Amino acid sequence: MSLRTTIQEIHIRDQSLSALDADRDEFLRRWIIDLKELYGQIESALLPFKNDGLLSFNETTAEISGDEDALGTYEAPVLRIDIASRHIFASPVARLTSGGEGRVDLYRHDRLSSSDRVSIVRRVDESGALVWKIESKDAAAADPLVKWRSDLSLIAGRTKTYEFLSPHSLERALDYLLHL
Repeated sequence: MSLRTTIQEIHIRDQSLSALDADRDEFLRRWIIDLKELYGQIESALLPFKNDGLLSFNETTAEISGDEDALGTYEAPVLRIDIASRHIFASPVARLTSGGEGRVDLYRHDRLSSSDRVSIVRRVDESGALVWKIESKDAAAADPLVKWRSDLSLIAGRTKTYEFLSPHSLERALDYLLHL
C-alpha cells in the first residue's frame, strides 16, 4: 500500500465519520445498499454454478453489534450460499474498519473460528475509488500444516494479502472454505 493510498483512506474514513455524525440512519441505509450490491456481485460471479444446480443463494438478516460503538446494533443482510449439505455465509463484520470502508466475512456454518474465515474488505485503490478486495487463500491453505504455518506468520507480524474481488478469486476462497 502506498502513502497516497493510506492518506486517501484516512480522508475517506474521516468523511465517513462525519457522515455518521450527521445522520446515522442514512449512513446505515447506504451501508445496507453497499452490502446488497456486494452480494449481487457474489451471486453474479457464481451464476454458472447456480445455473448448473450446484449451489443456491438465500438472503436473510442478522443483528450486527461488533466493535462499532458509533453505529450501535443494527440489522443487516446476510447472504447464504448453499452447496449440498454445506452453507457458506457472507456476513458483515464492520462498516468502519481500520484501513478500509467495510468488511464482510465468508465462513462455513460449521467452522466458526476466526482463522476459518475469508475476509472481503472495501478499500481505496490507487485512483481513490472504493473497491472490494478479497483475502487471498486457496484450498492448499486449508491443509492443517499449511494453515498452522500461515497462522504463525500472522502472529509473527506478516500481513494478510488481498486481491480484487473477481469470479476467480471468489472461487478460490470458496474452494478453501469447502476444504476446511
